Parts: sequence; structure tokens; C-alpha cells
Amino acid sequence: MKLRSLRTAAAGLAVLVVSALLGAAPATAAGEGTLVVNVVDQYGRPTVGVLMVRGVDGAQYYDGPGGSGFAATSSHTLSVPAGDFAFQHVAPWAGLDCRGMSPCSLLTPPVTYEAATTVSASATTTYTLHVEVPTVVGTGNNGATLSVQPSEGFAALQAALAYSPFGSGLATYQWTRGGADIQGATASSYTTGPADGGQSVAARLIPSQGQILLLSSLGGQVVPLLTNSIVVDRIVPGATTTKVKVPKRFGADEKVSLKAEVRAAAGVPDGYVRIRIGRFKTQKALIGGKVLVTLPRLKAGIYRLRVTYLGSTYFSGSRVKKTKVVVRRS
Repeated sequence: MKLRSLRTAAAGLAVLVVSALLGAAPATAAGEGTLVVNVVDQYGRPTVGVLMVRGVDGAQYYDGPGGSGFAATSSHTLSVPAGDFAFQHVAPWAGLDCRGMSPCSLLTPPVTYEAATTVSASATTTYTLHVEVPTVVGTGNNGATLSVQPSEGFAALQAALAYSPFGSGLATYQWTRGGADIQGATASSYTTGPADGGQSVAARLIPSQGQILLLSSLGGQVVPLLTNSIVVDRIVPGATTTKVKVPKRFGADEKVSLKAEVRAAAGVPDGYVRIRIGRFKTQKALIGGKVLVTLPRLKAGIYRLRVTYLGSTYFSGSRVKKTKVVVRRS
């Protein structure tokens, strides 16, 4: 959207607010009915916003006090003459939505109308207006990147608010894990990791000053939006086998090296290997799935060698079957 168009849209928002605050509802003819419009998002949650109802002749109707001006709510009740009606709705998290109006735009007023619903005299008609708020998209695979995807209406509203007298239109983000904030995760996308396994990850959108001022000027309050959540898969460590190469017999004065290698069906294991022989014990990090250890000089005797891979986030531990080592007298 070009800068000039955005500024025009912003001006349109300001005019929308002022006209609603100052305007009065048109006189209604005999044979009124009641129109109830309930606004919900794609998850069935009530969504607060402002609603303008228009007859197919273009006449405007509001649900503010005394039928004048907007009411910031998720359930709108109006007294209207019997007939056909269309809707225009603006919400801080859903942006602009229209039913039966064309064009549906913040830039230009609608020029054509058709019936979204019909109200009969002395009857109550209930209409559910479904709107779309930002949603988290991505898979539950551990290590996948999740992103906040704004609806078309919300993206347009943010762009317009950026150039409006209401201030910045950019909401901010905070990712959550199991309902708790994830430290430092404040971008529009988030890459899951081991700590997220088995947890529900969602994003909380914090309203901008522009969103707050827009709705507060109409008597409403903007609260942060919690998106849908995605359950992240637990990491199942891959099975490993540990093998060791060491002389089974050597002299008490010999310098002996031990080589341990940890293998897996996929990937190269990381982490630590623990080695014990006699009173000697050490723990060394794997490099490329391998470790090399120089054993201390041992007294003559028979020893049990224990080599254990301790496992890691992605690989399960394993050990070498106890190995007997004979140290001969020099």
C-alpha cells in the first residue's frame, strides 16, 4: 500500500471516529425490529469492536447510547426498520470487515449494498459476524519455526494506524510456553527447541498506542490478544551404541590409550563419556562421536573397565559391557 493511500486510510479512521461521536441515528419508520450482531473470531471467542449497520439504501444505524455513535463491544443490539442490512466492523485485532458492502475499504466509502441479513418488524434477528484475528502458523515438530500470521484486515489496520493521529500502529509480540513468557522471544516468529517439548506454545500480541487510542476514543478497552497455541513434540532421544578399543593385556609401565566411539542410526552423538578403571575415573566430551583417553600407569592386577556414554538431548545413553583388563608385572 502506497504512503499516500495509507495516509488517506488513516484520515478515514479519524473521520470515522469523529462522525460516530457527533452523528445521530436517522429516524426510523414504523414497523421496527431488533437486530443483534454477535462478533466472534475464528476460534469462537467474542471480539470487541465497533459496528456500523447500513440499510441497502445506504442509511446508517449505530448502537451507541440513544442510537447515536458507536459502542465498543462484542455484542451489538440495534432497533432498525424492517428491511435488509449490511455491516461494516472495525476491531483492534481483526481490522476491517464488511458484509454486503462494496468496496470494503478504509480508503473509500462503500457504493453498493446487498443484504447480509433481513430484519422483520416486531421480531429479533440475530446475526453472527465471523472475523479473523492474527494466528500462529507452523508445525509441532521440535525445531520448527512458528510465525504470527496477521489477517488481511488486521495488516491493513496496522498500516493505516502507523500514519494516523492515533500514533504507531505496530503491535508487539511475546511468545509463551505453557502460559509463561519465553525470555527474549519477542519477534514475530519463534523457533522451538528442546525446552518446548510437550508444551503449548502461543504468542501474546500487545496493542500499540494507536490501537489503544482508537478504541478508547470510542469508550472501549484493548487487551492483549493471545493467539492459538501449537503443542510441540517431545524429543525422543535416538538409541546409541558405545564401543571401546583398548589392549586387554599390557605391562604396568606401558602407556596405554583408550578409544571410545558412540554411534547412532542418524546423526552424530554429542555429550560426554565417563571412564572408570580401578581408582581412576574421568569424563570427556565427544568430538565427532569419539573420545581418546590416556590411561594412568596401573599396578599389576586385574581390573574392570567401565565406559558409559551419558546421553544428551537428542541421544540416549549407552554403555560398554564390563571389560576385564589384565596388567602384567613389568
